[in-house]
Amino acid sequence: MSYTMKEMVGYINVSNTTLKKYEKFGLIPSVPYTKGRHRRYEDIHLMAFRTIRQLLNGFDIKTAYKLMTLAIEKRFTEAHWLITDTQKKLANKKETLKIHKDFLLTFHQNPIKQKEMRIGQLAAFANLQSSTIRYWEKRDLIQSRRSQSSGYRFYDKNEVRKTIIISYLRKNIYSLEEIKKITNTIYEEDFNSIRKHYNTTNRELDAHLNKQLNSIACYINYCKELGSICNY
Repeated sequence: MSYTMKEMVGYINVSNTTLKKYEKFGLIPSVPYTKGRHRRYEDIHLMAFRTIRQLLNGFDIKTAYKLMTLAIEKRFTEAHWLITDTQKKLANKKETLKIHKDFLLTFHQNPIKQKEMRIGQLAAFANLQSSTIRYWEKRDLIQSRRSQSSGYRFYDKNEVRKTIIISYLRKNIYSLEEIKKITNTIYEEDFNSIRKHYNTTNRELDAHLNKQLNSIACYINYCKELGSICNY
């Protein structure tokens, strides 16, 4: 069966510019043209376009485009390893998430004896530079109380805990914006916000995995339709 550009746009629900872009980037099989230079898509193109859209649900653009290129070039083993590597990274995120959650939910059990700390004391306690603490405060990650008489910064127990948590998460390649979301609602004896954050993130990772699995199933069928055997 053949399809015009207009028909294909209706099936895939994207603009003709997007379809042309996929063709230009070599993500689909060669498209036959009429004598009047009009595209005539075939069933394999419909499947290719649907596969691209499905891959973009579960993978980033770079990976999705690479997988489509590998399929066209029939480099299925390389595609397999790319998928495996991507899923390994997702599994590592899941494991790291659990480690972080366990750390943060047990951290508050360690008592902090001092009611407040000056910046030098906090720097020594957290094994940080004072300049780092000032920078985090400037980014609204932590807050201090200024002494009107001396001008010194003082950090209460909650801010001390936040500083330790930020330091821990920063070492594990979290961005400051991500850390801010985690620590924004932490109170001295209330870590429900952390539990809620990690439960939400865990569900998001599960949803991402399901999208990837659906994408992979679609991709395998597409590879088989191209006429080669995929050993997945």
